[in-house]
Amino acid sequence: MHGRVLRPNAGSRRRLSYGIRRGATFARRVITAPTRILHRREAYPVAVASASPETPVSPAPMMAPEFGPEVDKAHPPLLPGPHTPARMRAFVLVQSFTISSIVLGIFSAIAGLNGSVALAAGLLLGSVALDGLDGAFARKFGVASPFGMQMDSLADMCSFGFATAILAYAWLSDSAPLLVAGPACALVAVCAAIRLARFNISPKSSTFFVGVPSTMAAAIVVLSALVLPTPSVWFAAAGLTVAVALVALAMVSPFPYMKFSQLSRVPVWAWIVPLAAALVNPVLGFAVVVGGYLASGPFLHLRGVRP
Repeated sequence: MHGRVLRPNAGSRRRLSYGIRRGATFARRVITAPTRILHRREAYPVAVASASPETPVSPAPMMAPEFGPEVDKAHPPLLPGPHTPARMRAFVLVQSFTISSIVLGIFSAIAGLNGSVALAAGLLLGSVALDGLDGAFARKFGVASPFGMQMDSLADMCSFGFATAILAYAWLSDSAPLLVAGPACALVAVCAAIRLARFNISPKSSTFFVGVPSTMAAAIVVLSALVLPTPSVWFAAAGLTVAVALVALAMVSPFPYMKFSQLSRVPVWAWIVPLAAALVNPVLGFAVVVGGYLASGPFLHLRGVRP
């Protein structure tokens, strides 16, 4: 009896080993639980975050890796669609118009800083023309793209926000003090930035603009600097400074302004007054046209027109 070694029978061995295996599996699960939860959240971020105890977690698609061919989906090409030689040439042509508009805007700002108001205004008129050409050619050749829209917006800010503000100050600075002309010219740049940002995220209308377009506001300031004489007395400078500020505020106004394609709908009698004023005095005719255009927005708004 004393020499016998007590051995558990087969049933007890199975129970003992089964208990050890279960215990080891449970311990491994407890130890590796944080890592498994982290990997699961990375793989299925939406499903795990929104799951509740009553709702089973449904598998979500795996996140795209940061390497390999999937990167192209996160960084689409500048020109959507087929990259045929003809489309690529048209795309380059359209972007060259936009880049040329930026260059003319920078040179206009340099000329304005040097006091050459006429040269700065002429360069900005060229920038206005190029701004119209890039959009027209992009639609004609079917190469409009989100990249082109962003480039056009940045070019407008450079030419019609920054350079136009410098031109306005160069025009008014001889008669208006800095504390008067400076804020009005800065308002041009600020309102142009707000206008362009709002335009990029707002729904588009085929009939009306919401507020005066930045291109039109710049054209009004440029033509005013070319047509109207440089103010020589303080009250004339103060009046023109207020006019520049009103043009800037018109860019961010909620009033509807007709697009050029809709100007044919203007009744004939509405053209009689500016034509008669232009026959008497071209400067007066220009002032009537600009004033009528700026006043058309509040007038249409009161008539119940909404863009």
